[in-house]
Amino acid sequence: MRLTINRIYDHLNTVRNMPVEGLMEPSIIISKDEPLSKIISTLIETDSYDVFIELSGKVAALNIRDIIGAKDIKATRPSLVGKIIPELNRKSVVGEAARIMSHYRMRTLPVVQNGQVEGQVSARRIVDLINKQLVGNKLKINASNIMTGDPLVIDSHKTVSAAMSIMKRRRIDHLPVVDNGLLVGIITSSDIMKVMSPTERI
Repeated sequence: MRLTINRIYDHLNTVRNMPVEGLMEPSIIISKDEPLSKIISTLIETDSYDVFIELSGKVAALNIRDIIGAKDIKATRPSLVGKIIPELNRKSVVGEAARIMSHYRMRTLPVVQNGQVEGQVSARRIVDLINKQLVGNKLKINASNIMTGDPLVIDSHKTVSAAMSIMKRRRIDHLPVVDNGLLVGIITSSDIMKVMSPTERI
C-alpha cells in the first residue's frame, strides 16, 4: 500500500510516542578547550558527525558543518563554534527528539541526567525504527514523497571552498556535483573535513 505524507504521519503514532531511552547509544564528550584539529581526528576515527561539550549546566553540540567553517583548526576552541542545544532525558519521546533535530539540523541529541550526558539519540536509530514500523505494517513510501525537489548543486569545476561556503550558508551537508547539467557525484561536509585534517592524518 502506497501512502501520502499525512497518512504516513498517522501510521507512526506509536513511534512518535516511544521514550528515547530504548534508542540510547554512547556519545562523544569533549573538553571545551580541545583544539578542533584533535576533534577532527576523533570524528574521523569514530566515523561520527557530532560531539558534545558539557558547559556548567548546559550542553553544547559541535558537528562537522560547524567545523568546516573554522579558519584555524589548531587555535579555534570548540566552545566558540559549537552551539547550546535543547537536551533530552530518558523519558523524552521520539517525536520530540525528531522535532528538535529537524529544527537545529542535528543528527544526534544528548540524553542528560543531573547535568551530565548519559548518551545520545541519533537520527539513524529513529529512521531504523520508522522503517521497521512501516515494513511491519507492509507500508511503502515513494522516494518522491520525501525527497528535496530541485536541490542545490555545484559545478564540478568549482572549488572546495565554494562548496563549503554553500554548505555553511544553507546549513546542508550534502551537495550534488554536476558537469554540463549531469550528476557526476556528491560532496559531503565529511569529505571537506577530511581535507582539513591535520597532515599526519591524511
